[in-house]
Amino acid sequence: MTRIFQGRSRAFLTLLLAIGLASWVGLRVAHAAAVTNVTVAKGAKHVYVKVQANGPISYRVYHRPPGSDDYRNIVVDVSPAHLVAGKEPMSKLSVDEGLVANVRVRPLGGTVRVFVDVVAWPNYKVFSDGHSVTLKIDPYHMRDKNPAGGR
Repeated sequence: MTRIFQGRSRAFLTLLLAIGLASWVGLRVAHAAAVTNVTVAKGAKHVYVKVQANGPISYRVYHRPPGSDDYRNIVVDVSPAHLVAGKEPMSKLSVDEGLVANVRVRPLGGTVRVFVDVVAWPNYKVFSDGHSVTLKIDPYHMRDKNPAGGR
């Protein structure tokens, strides 16, 4: 009798855990912000890449080394987020300003990834207000050091 009770209580606890996990994942997806716009603006001395969403977002900025087309990438991952339904991202938005070549946008599960293709590592600053993230890039001045640690 005790073994039957233990087996049933394990099954019950497993069922509760599965329901709790499913509801947490459902809430996480339901609260993902929609990326409504990715814009590139050229100023007199800067290039601005702005990612806007209709709700709160988190972001992470990191760097990737040169790929097959010899560009380095400044990558901005925005999450939890998705692209607005029915809007396909442009495969490549040409910038061609100093060290900045292109901007690309890709959906990646619960993340929207923005690639800024650069010829060399430019100076830049990151600004966020909780619903958007902006890179202010100086396309005419390289960083003192490679962000990966080398020169």
